[in-house]
Amino acid sequence: MLLNEYYAKRYKGKMLLRFDDTNPSKEKEEFESNILRDLASLNVKPDAISHSSDHFAACQVKHDTSSYCLSFSLSFMLFHRITLNVLLALL
Repeated sequence: MLLNEYYAKRYKGKMLLRFDDTNPSKEKEEFESNILRDLASLNVKPDAISHSSDHFAACQVKHDTSSYCLSFSLSFMLFHRITLNVLLALL
């Protein structure tokens, strides 16, 4: 997180913090609160905070008997720069 903040400041970018809450049954509010508190103690201030679940509606999973096809809008892909590993993790 410290490097992320450093590069965001150096290149006049934004530091985005994204919580992975793709498995809601295992997620707890206290985890997020603790992370935010720890970041504040390091004087790390994200420019934006999001959650994986915020983007579920942008992803449509189509399934047939032999394969999976993920369909994302172009703006969604460009914004998040999704890699194959991330796509597979969503399955």
